[in-house]
Amino acid sequence: MLPVLLVSILLAMCGVWWGLTVIAWITWEKRFASPTKSADSLQATEKKPSSKSKLIDAIEFGGPTVLAVGLAIDGFTARTLLYAAGWSIPVPFSEGFQILGTVLLFAGLPLFTAGAYLTGRYVYSRPPTDRPLLQKGPYRFIRHPIYLAFMLVAAGFILLALNLVMLPLAYMFTATRYPKQEEPELIKLYGDAYREYQQRTGRFLPKFRRG
Repeated sequence: MLPVLLVSILLAMCGVWWGLTVIAWITWEKRFASPTKSADSLQATEKKPSSKSKLIDAIEFGGPTVLAVGLAIDGFTARTLLYAAGWSIPVPFSEGFQILGTVLLFAGLPLFTAGAYLTGRYVYSRPPTDRPLLQKGPYRFIRHPIYLAFMLVAAGFILLALNLVMLPLAYMFTATRYPKQEEPELIKLYGDAYREYQQRTGRFLPKFRRG
């Protein structure tokens, strides 16, 4: 296993990164809000998320920060959970898994940050009828970088911590199902432009054309 202090620092840093990006995402949406958005406010009220939906979002988006930072604090102080018998997940070559987890985190977090900024800047800040087909940054190569980031970050935290406390983050792997629900709606919205975009890009991984 990697040293407790190192793992605690990585968990704290990545947990805070995730949390700050979520906050920035909300801020970017407000910062780049279209002036016409307010004109549609009456219509938008009909589709406002329920209190239950907001609570679920808060738990889902806040979970990685709460669990990672909480486990990091335990590692810095009491160490009653991190590496404690009954809580640690015993696997062979544990250091290798933890290093892999760190790599996944440092791949997923920048991807999540980029996706959050781009969608806040160009998509969710605008009324649905004015939203462009986003093809900037990672969206040039894959259609769902944020969902990919969810899975990379979840796997990264679980592998880095190797602790049962982090297993609830496995819910983030359900992101695989969302594109199947969203892409038919995107085809309705953008038509042939989205179909052509599907041909050029992968859902989660880039398509490599043969030269």
